[in-house]
Amino acid sequence: KQPLIELIDGVQVISLTQDTDQAHIEAVRGEESFSLQAKLVIAADGRDSFCRQALGIGADEYDYDQVAIVTTVQTSKPHHHVGFERFSHLGPLALLPLPGEYRRSVVWPVKKGTEGEWLGEENDQHFLDALQETYGDRAGKFQKTGRRFSFPLSQVLAEKQAVGRVVLMGNAAHTIHPVAGQGFNLCMRDAYVLVRSLIEQLSKSEDIGEPSMLLAYEQARLNDQQRVIKFCDSVVRGFSNQNPVLKLIRNTGLLAFDMIPGVKPLVANYAMGLKA
Repeated sequence: KQPLIELIDGVQVISLTQDTDQAHIEAVRGEESFSLQAKLVIAADGRDSFCRQALGIGADEYDYDQVAIVTTVQTSKPHHHVGFERFSHLGPLALLPLPGEYRRSVVWPVKKGTEGEWLGEENDQHFLDALQETYGDRAGKFQKTGRRFSFPLSQVLAEKQAVGRVVLMGNAAHTIHPVAGQGFNLCMRDAYVLVRSLIEQLSKSEDIGEPSMLLAYEQARLNDQQRVIKFCDSVVRGFSNQNPVLKLIRNTGLLAFDMIPGVKPLVANYAMGLKA
């Protein structure tokens, strides 16, 4: 709806280069080709980012040996716009509210190689039964499930997030485990800080793709990013370990988290990137 924005969708970027003054993109859509130039390129093209590779930026990757089962379900109780995450022996099960009182999104990481028993229409009831057993009756009865998809889970961290007039954002910059749902929050904070930097550049009538400004943005975001990445990685590794002693410590910690006054707001502020 914004007349100053031209949306060109359904294209594949096949080249990304840059010089002192501009970045240059070549893209195709069927037989149609596009040549685009800009002062600034924000590359948010996912964990396997073509733009990241085109710039020669390496990435550190850690395979969690898990896949996420993702689908939509219908429950007998309304969600009241509240999401829950249940830590089970199969993995952290997230139930998130969707439009419509009884529709919820399911994200369930399971061990790689076991996903076959959850996929396919013939396994619908098996999947619903497993959900019911794992989640309990907080959502009521799990009545229907949509088609289920699986995605490999790994941590992919770009070695750089700003090169010249290009800045990586979203999963292209940092793909993290979906546990605790912090990846999206982190990306939103990245976007907020970058927008503030761009507004400041525009207010001074300066170049919005100034490489030094993009490097300053990257440095400004590193502490928050590293903190969240470490937190999510620690949670995944901690809850994946079935050592009896660790399980006892973990369960005691969760009980304390639930019962000690004032702890939840501290953790919420931490997750939101705010000072406690």
